[in-house]
Amino acid sequence: MSSFTTLSAAELRELRRMTGLGPYLGIFYGLPQPGLPRFGHGGDLFRLLTRLSPGRGLFTFVFTPESLRPPEALCKADRLAGPSTGPSTAPVAGWFHDGREWTRALFPWPDVLYDRSIADTEEENRILAWARSQFPPDLPVLNSWPLVLAVEDKWLTNSIFASLAEAQPFLPAMSLCRSMADIRDMLDRFGAAVLKERYGHKARRVAFIRREDDRFASVRDTGGRQERAAGLAWPDLAKILQTHIAGGEFLVQQAIDRARFQGRHIELRVVMHKAVDRGLGRDQWLRTGMVCRLTDPDLPFLALGRELDERPSRVLPRVFGTARAEALLDQVRSLARLVKVLEDRTGPGAELAVDFMIDSEARPWLLEVNTRPAMLLKATESEKLRRRGAVRLLEYARSLVERR
Repeated sequence: MSSFTTLSAAELRELRRMTGLGPYLGIFYGLPQPGLPRFGHGGDLFRLLTRLSPGRGLFTFVFTPESLRPPEALCKADRLAGPSTGPSTAPVAGWFHDGREWTRALFPWPDVLYDRSIADTEEENRILAWARSQFPPDLPVLNSWPLVLAVEDKWLTNSIFASLAEAQPFLPAMSLCRSMADIRDMLDRFGAAVLKERYGHKARRVAFIRREDDRFASVRDTGGRQERAAGLAWPDLAKILQTHIAGGEFLVQQAIDRARFQGRHIELRVVMHKAVDRGLGRDQWLRTGMVCRLTDPDLPFLALGRELDERPSRVLPRVFGTARAEALLDQVRSLARLVKVLEDRTGPGAELAVDFMIDSEARPWLLEVNTRPAMLLKATESEKLRRRGAVRLLEYARSLVERR
């Protein structure tokens, strides 16, 4: 873990005066994760944004729920007593990277917000909700709350795409899971199906179900563990699935026969950023980069931390040949641009990732969209693309400040 030093508010003001740094970009990060550095997997991106900020007229710092309340008051969500008192005007105890280490200082509220916090439990979700209730109500956000809330609802996102003729051929069949009959219907139609949470993230509580003549098999994620069953009669499988979906809203989706590379299933992530074009006088969504996610060969669904990330140019031509790989990528590029429709129907944004499954016939299937994606570009050594994404975020942040 990086060491931390403390800088007083007076020292920070003097530093800002000497350097002439511009408005503040505040990165809101969630609670510390055991066994990870303070800012987890996001720390590398946050350091990059800090380093590039001065060249874009910004000063970037990171803050967390403990920046707004003493850490001991955040140990348990039930210690957040009573209703919120509303937005806070107190200084924010955040961190910035000085090129060698993270330095702690008191900041005013940022001029623009980049929310990178994700809750893994209900307790964490309550803490993050409390923290967000302290934000100034007019604080500009890179991904607006209406866009974030819409994209977190996988059913709503799918419904928006399903209304577009150009997207319809590339959407797996999907329905709300109201009863076991919905799952059985999907199995009867396609032979295999995937169960996933309507508002889930990080590939948790996913289940894969397959017909085997008059019997059934399943693989389920149960909090990071995989449970398998095979040779089940339908009533026995239904009991397992009822337990799996208890207490949540689930979707059942057609399973796709995914293509493989060296035994691993192929998925594709397209990272999109809002680019500020001052010459045109308008912003536009542009593709920053793509990453092939090669999933665990022992699992029929993505398990975070068990996949390999590669450049599409190193994978797809070897699987499909050059011509088919290019045709596939053209389709993916076109489909990824449809994120503009999500923005038009919900609210403005700055960063989205579009995930695709690739089947054995080189056909892309639009799986879902993420508003707080791991960009994965460092893992593929795409430093130029990684920097491009960071610069686009900063330039968009600066434009939000200028428009206020």
